[in-house]
Amino acid sequence: MIEVDVTSPSPPYEQIRSQLAELIRCGVLGVGTRLPPVRQLAADLGLAAGTVARAYKELEQSGYVSGKRGGGTRVLAQPEPRAARADLIRGHARAYLTEVARLGGSIEEAVAALSEVATAAEAVAVSDAVVSDARQGRASDEPSGGRSRLGPL
Repeated sequence: MIEVDVTSPSPPYEQIRSQLAELIRCGVLGVGTRLPPVRQLAADLGLAAGTVARAYKELEQSGYVSGKRGGGTRVLAQPEPRAARADLIRGHARAYLTEVARLGGSIEEAVAALSEVATAAEAVAVSDAVVSDARQGRASDEPSGGRSRLGPL
């Protein structure tokens, strides 16, 4: 879910903070969701615990999370996550189209590429669901109760 690019000019704690803040703003991480313990996330990302602790501290100071010793760090309520999510999706779409234009591509090429990738991703999700159901001894026409296993894009 969280990725850190060590070649980025942005420090790792800021990358963690901004990615978690975005997930909270758009409602992917709902109210009350417990974030991974600092040491666990640090180990998963191959970073020092202090780096993750700083990201969590900044999230707490910004009102995204609340941390309690022994109780973990939990997501706090945010105003209108659906609107924030739509704004974030539009922002990512603008950035994608800007990059396509920089490469000399057209809007039609960008839309065709998105459609192709989405179709391939859905095929993989359906295939994964069928295999999972088969392993669990169930037959299912729809993966995950009709929801995409891809999660938010």
